[in-house]
Formats: sequence, C-alpha cells, structure tokens
Amino acid sequence: MPICPHCQAEYISGALYCDYCGRRVPPPAITPSKDIKPRPATPEVKPWPVTPEDRQESEQVAATSDGGEPDKPPHLRLQLLSGIIIDLGSRESIVIGRKDSTSQELDVDLAPYGGWEQGVGRRHAIITFSEGRYYIEDLNTINFTMINSGRLFPGQRYPLHNGDQLSFGVMVVKVLL
Repeated sequence: MPICPHCQAEYISGALYCDYCGRRVPPPAITPSKDIKPRPATPEVKPWPVTPEDRQESEQVAATSDGGEPDKPPHLRLQLLSGIIIDLGSRESIVIGRKDSTSQELDVDLAPYGGWEQGVGRRHAIITFSEGRYYIEDLNTINFTMINSGRLFPGQRYPLHNGDQLSFGVMVVKVLL
C-alpha cells in the first residue's frame, strides 16, 4: 500500500484523499504497457424523467392542514440507480453519509451501496422537514451534493420534490415522496 506524504499513514492505492489525515494524495504512477487495452467508455447515466404529476404530488404533500399547522412529515424514500429503495420513514432530520471506523452517527449509511467508491462523504448531507416540506443541505463536502444536476452551496437549504435526482459525489438517487 502507498504511504501518505503528509502523515506517513498507509492509504488504499487509487484513493484521492488519505483516510487518516484527509489530505489529497498523489495520483498513482501510470506505466504504459502494450498489453493494456483501452477500457470501454462508461455509459452515461440518464436522469429519471420528472413528470408534471410528480411535481403536483410533491406540492400536495407540502400542503398544510386546516389549522395552518404543517402536517407530520410525509414518508420519504431514496431510490438508487440499481433499483434499491432506502426507506427513511417520516423523520424530521436525516443525516446521509458513509460509515467507517471514525465516522459519527448517521441516519443513512451509503457505504454498503458503494458510497466510498462513489465519493460519498462521512457526513455528506442532511435532509430536514420544516415549514411543511423536506429540504436538503450540503454539509460542506469535498465531492459536493447536487439536485437535478445543480450544485448545492453548503449551509443553504434546498426544497425537495418527488422525483428529484440527488447526487452525493457521483452516487445518484431519486427522491420518492
């Protein structure tokens, strides 16, 4: 295993950042070989289509009750590109990231779904329920959080709608409300 030039800890070959100190590590040395054949291009990931019905349903979920008080949080799920659905229930605050030996408590651990390989941070984003709707906020991650291909700025809340496409690093999920 290669050694981090900053802290002298071992890191996994091909990693972009040292797991111990978090600093960027040098790229692996590439030695040209006649035996290596070019890898086929990765197929482009196409976003899920968001229909007008999806938007209308999301707006209905955000509606408030007769008394003007926001309803309880609607049932929230995230669907991975593989089709796996992660059921988040109706919680008011959900921290999304990937667990490792040093990470803090998370509500959604994306490590079993390839989170580490796809650039999901230990504490990547938080989804909160406020004012009758769900919002997402980036937690100042290196690999960014995106909603429908638009980058989120850390510390700012963005409303979620049914059918929205979220990216944590390069991991893409669909919001199901």
